[in-house]
Amino acid sequence: MTGNPNRPRAAETLRRIRAAGLAAALLFALTGCEAVREVDEAMRRVDVLDRLFEPDRFPPMAPAPPLPSLPPQPAPALPPPDPATDPAILAEPLPSLPPAEPVPATGREAPPAATEAASADPALRTTALLRSNPWLTRFWSALSGAQQERVARRLQAGRAPMLRTEIATAWDRMGLDERVRLIYGDGTGA
Repeated sequence: MTGNPNRPRAAETLRRIRAAGLAAALLFALTGCEAVREVDEAMRRVDVLDRLFEPDRFPPMAPAPPLPSLPPQPAPALPPPDPATDPAILAEPLPSLPPAEPVPATGREAPPAATEAASADPALRTTALLRSNPWLTRFWSALSGAQQERVARRLQAGRAPMLRTEIATAWDRMGLDERVRLIYGDGTGA
């Protein structure tokens, strides 16, 4: 025999490659079948949109049978508290407090020290009035109707009548000090 000694080994290797290729092809075919089966199942599934847009094809479902109701069970009784271990029972009773003295309703008044300081310094007065009346810091469009009327009356006092847009523009251009002086005066009492 004068042939190639490697020939049987080459044939064996070729056979193994063909078997591996066939196994890979079968594996891909099976996974493809699984994917096709999943798509097919998804396409056959009936969902809400199918029932909504094709009501003739999908008649209404029969209502589910009612679930059997169980008779109500009474709540289990709690055992009575043990006086030896319960801290609520061991605590001594609170002493009774004397009744609170009534406070006269006088409205929102500033303490005397704050009023004196505010009347002495105009900046403190402005700050105190702005804190107690935050609407003074708002633009014209954010004011309520009553607030707009109040501002309009003050702006037009002793002047020629103004248009609403002129009043709004004048209010929005004013500084906070000017707004406080317009609504509450200069604070000198004059």
